[in-house]
Amino acid sequence: MPRKGPVRPRKVTPDPVYNNQLAQRFINRLMIDGKKGCAERIFYRALEIVEARAKAPAIEVFNKAVTNCMPQVEEIGRAH
Repeated sequence: MPRKGPVRPRKVTPDPVYNNQLAQRFINRLMIDGKKGCAERIFYRALEIVEARAKAPAIEVFNKAVTNCMPQVEEIGRAH
C-alpha cells in the first residue's frame, strides 16, 4: 500500500502504426522482460502475414479475433 495515497491508473497510448489502443495493450501483454521492440516486431510481422493470407486489413482481422475470444457474459437477475 503506497503511503502517498491511491495509485492512479495510467492511460494506454495507442500504438504508432495502427493508432489502436487494443493493439498496444496486446503488445504490452506480449512483452517479456521489458523488451517492447521485440514484442512489436513479433506483433507487426504476424499482422503482415494475416493481411497477406486474409486479403483484408490486418487491424480489422485482429479486432474481430479479439472480439471472438472475449467471453459473452449475460447478467441474470437474481433475487436476494
